[in-house]
Amino acid sequence: MLRPPRGRLPPYLRRHADRLRADPSATAWVAIGPGAWRWARERAGSRLVALVCPTGEDPRAFDWRPCAGHDPVLLVRAGPTDGDQVRGLIEALIRDDTDRVLDATTGALYVAQEVAHAA
Repeated sequence: MLRPPRGRLPPYLRRHADRLRADPSATAWVAIGPGAWRWARERAGSRLVALVCPTGEDPRAFDWRPCAGHDPVLLVRAGPTDGDQVRGLIEALIRDDTDRVLDATTGALYVAQEVAHAA
C-alpha cells in the first residue's frame, strides 16, 4: 500500500510528535466525527496525545507513522461517524505500523496481521 508523502501529518500530530518519540508509554487518541475538533481542543494542554481525523478527508492521505509503537492507538467517535471513514482510519493506522487500534466507543480491537513469507 502506498504511503502519503512525508510531512502530511494529521491535525495535532506535529504538536505531539516529539512526545511520541520521547515517551514510548504515551497513548495516542484519535478523534473522528463531527465533534473531533472540539474533543481534541478540550484536551489541549493535558498530558493526553489527542489527534484529529478530519471529517470529509480520506484518513489514508495522512502519515500516521509517529503513532507506531504506541499500541493500542485509541479511536474516539466524536458524534455520528461514517463507517467508510472509520475503516479508512483503522487501515491507515495499521498501514503505518500501528499493531493495534482500539475503538473506545465500541470496544472493538483491530490487530495488524502478520504475514509469514516463504524463504
